[in-house]
Amino acid sequence: MSSNKKLQKIKNAKKMAEDFRGVYVDITRIDTKPFRALLIHDRHRYSLGYYDNANDAAMAFNKKAKSLFKSEKKAQTNGYWNNF
Repeated sequence: MSSNKKLQKIKNAKKMAEDFRGVYVDITRIDTKPFRALLIHDRHRYSLGYYDNANDAAMAFNKKAKSLFKSEKKAQTNGYWNNF
């Protein structure tokens, strides 16, 4: 892949990830599952895996947030939720 195409792919991925809390782009994995889901709460880092798209990573973030806060509503109240 040419460097211009790779840079464009990175730029597009970052644009998709910026809409979601806890979703980051790993540029070293831009060709395979570049979206990382990561939740940080009470000094603990929960690495939730790498995904093909930002929506799947955001859903993994929501699932972990719901588990930590015991409900979707509490996760939302504390700012740990992605709305689609």
